[in-house]
Order: sequence, then C-alpha cells, then structure tokens
Amino acid sequence: STIVEAVETFFQKEAPYLQGHYWESQIRDTGLHVTLFEFATRETHETLSEGVEQFTKLEEAISNKPFDVRPPRLSLVGFEVFPMAVTLYADLPINFIDAFRTFCLELLPNNPYFNRLHTPFPTHCTAIRFTKELNKTEQQRLDAAAERFRKHVFGDFRIQTLSFMLTRKQPYQSVEREFELRLGEKG
Repeated sequence: STIVEAVETFFQKEAPYLQGHYWESQIRDTGLHVTLFEFATRETHETLSEGVEQFTKLEEAISNKPFDVRPPRLSLVGFEVFPMAVTLYADLPINFIDAFRTFCLELLPNNPYFNRLHTPFPTHCTAIRFTKELNKTEQQRLDAAAERFRKHVFGDFRIQTLSFMLTRKQPYQSVEREFELRLGEKG
C-alpha cells in the first residue's frame, strides 16, 4: 500500500468521526504533501498578483542555481492534534532542512515578500483540516489516539523531487502556480 493509503486507512479506523472534514489526500491540486517551508504566510486575496510575480522570480532563480544535495529519507511518524488540523510529524535530517531553507532565502535575499513574518516553521504533513470545531468527545478521543500512536510509522521514503506551489489559503486547494526541483541534479 502507498503512504496515502496508509494514512487514510489509519484515520478511517481510529477516527471515523473525521470523515466529514477536509482530507488533504482527497484534494486533487495539492494532495497529501509535506510542507518544508512556507515562504509567504497569512496572505490575502489582494496580494495574489504580488505573490504570482514573486513566485515567478523564485522559479527563475531556482532554475539558475543548482541545489545539488543527496536525496534524503523522510519518515512520517506519529501525529499531533491542533485546533484546526491533524498533522503528522515529518522527520527529515536537520542538515537537509537547514540547507533547503538557506538555499531558498539566498535566492532572493533582499525580497521583503517571502517569510516577512520570520516565523520558524516546522516540517509537517497536514492530514486533515477541520471544517468545524470538534465536539468535546471527538477532541478527547483524538487526543488519546495521538498519545497512543505517538510512534506509529505511516511511511518512510527517499525524497527525489521538491514541488514549489503557490496556493490560496483556507483551504489550500487552489494551486495558482507550481514547479519542481529534482534533488541531486545540477541546474
């Protein structure tokens, strides 16, 4: 089975009451994905044209600067319950994460648009976003499952490609632009 199937099967069995919520794996544009870095957070619809312009500059900069690193292994292990989502822990070598974030920030060093909040952002995989607040019983059951399955392995694989996506928030299902960067290849 695939990692997507493993995640879906796990939550269908352990938390069937979440079926009416927004499952990332069932969204065609983005699907189940791991977020390594958010460039622009808390943007509004009014800043979309600026976002597209800056995203295009980022794509051009990346196409001219190789990110020649050995593709790392990624493990999805355990999950956490947040007020609006269930998020899987995404475990990657810290030197890869640091190298990737530094690479991205150095591409457009004087650009005030990207990560203007200077917010540290944990590597994660959002599995389910809540479309409404959980009731007390659901919240307690989900918190207990998160504790019980703290070390549950959803999957482990080597990353070959990184996708850069410009998406609209709430929910992240409308992809405006996308490009990819293959790891371990020059330029």
